[in-house]
Amino acid sequence: MAGLEAHQGILHTIKAWLYPNYFQHVDGKFIARAKAETPLSVENVCASATTRGRANVSYETMVEAVRLYYSEAMYQLADGFSVNNGYYSIHPTIKGAFENAESPMDPEKNKIDFTFQKRKGMRDLFQYITVQLQGLAQTDAFIGDVLDIITQSVDDTLTPGGVIAVNGYKIKVDGPDVDNGFYFIEDASGTRTKMATYFVENRPSRVVVLTPALAAGVYHIEIRTQYSGSVSPLKTPRVVGYAPGLTVPAIVPING
Repeated sequence: MAGLEAHQGILHTIKAWLYPNYFQHVDGKFIARAKAETPLSVENVCASATTRGRANVSYETMVEAVRLYYSEAMYQLADGFSVNNGYYSIHPTIKGAFENAESPMDPEKNKIDFTFQKRKGMRDLFQYITVQLQGLAQTDAFIGDVLDIITQSVDDTLTPGGVIAVNGYKIKVDGPDVDNGFYFIEDASGTRTKMATYFVENRPSRVVVLTPALAAGVYHIEIRTQYSGSVSPLKTPRVVGYAPGLTVPAIVPING
């Protein structure tokens, strides 16, 4: 296709780091985020195009043409037109709601914005791009998995009166704030149950706690801590949540 030299077998690489997944609507424990490279200006892109021989005009001419194009595109967008360059399109939008059909435009509530959408030219790029995972990003605390010691299940059950082992990074419960602790949050009601201060194990990479007498339901765990990995604690507690729901099964009576 026009943008990449596919006929030469050239593949492009985007580097990415793995981060813990805190989104309940996304499956899996980790999500990838592209590593931010140095932002390229119009001059940088034009210099690359002329140096690689992709442009049949001079660097100065190309920079001027690109700037003229974007200036005119912005002018047309300001008049309500959408702009489609084959790679992406830009559409003007208005945010906020109106009380009735006669309501005036409120600049504070009804802000003007622009929406970008991928077009065929950009979608065609995907087949020529590979992702190179750089490993786990060690920039923040996260929970990796939860083991129910009684059932030996991972990321599945909670056994009231049993023990769970939580593995992760920078999850040690520490610091003077009264809200620091280990919480069980019932999914349906949002009820928060704070575990007692006793920990079977409380380390930066592993926290082992007794499971309280929880009612049947689905729970999410949350750790609030000021642990920083250094001598000085964090000024405010860090909240480390975990997306997978953990089930306390209902007790089925045995008919005799």
